[in-house]
Amino acid sequence: MAILTATIGDRQVPLTDCDWVLWAPCGCPRGVCLAQVGDTVLATEDRAHAEFTSRRRDRAREIREGYRIELVTHHHYRAVIASLMATRCPHR
Repeated sequence: MAILTATIGDRQVPLTDCDWVLWAPCGCPRGVCLAQVGDTVLATEDRAHAEFTSRRRDRAREIREGYRIELVTHHHYRAVIASLMATRCPHR
């Protein structure tokens, strides 16, 4: 199997070392999923968003509301985002 990579910042990173993060309009993370597990590859924002929100119309609504998807390294997720996922959103 070929190693799939993505450019994050100025680095080429294997997708096996990446996570997709779903961010709410307020700036809080709402979900995380692996970019690649075995043969399952989420290589685009659309594919990743479908993992979080299965219905197309719900994804379109989320985008209109300001939700966004970001590809990050596992290291960045663990260092910065994981602690945010473990806390309650202060914006509600």
